[in-house]
Amino acid sequence: MLDARTRDRIGAAALTLVGATILILLIVQTSRSLPSWDGEAVTILERRLAPLRADLAARGLSETGKVGYVSRVSQGENLPGDSSSGGRDFLAAQYALAPILLVNSPDLPLVIGDLPGPESVAPILSANRLAIETDHGSGAYLLRRAE
Repeated sequence: MLDARTRDRIGAAALTLVGATILILLIVQTSRSLPSWDGEAVTILERRLAPLRADLAARGLSETGKVGYVSRVSQGENLPGDSSSGGRDFLAAQYALAPILLVNSPDLPLVIGDLPGPESVAPILSANRLAIETDHGSGAYLLRRAE
């Protein structure tokens, strides 16, 4: 027969083993459900928006500037909590242009147009009363309020 001290040690070891097993299973299950990170897409976006970043810096907006943001998806789809690609595009653009603050609105004097595909440009400009200030290629535009 085992003494009380030995039984306590065996019980504590068994409890620790069960807890560790549950923790490992939880970590494995959680890691499988996380979306994959596409770092290459962010790098491509950073390169695509680099001329736009330089343009904003030349206008004195490199540190504390605030600019609007429009894309080919609606404002609601650009919200950070959204799971569509539009939400990811907004967040990735915010990351690529930081510390400039992007605002999910076309109502500021200067607006970033993240508009890959020429078919999306004209409808967004007319719907939001915007005009092209500069076209940086690859769908990256600096837009301004149309008079």
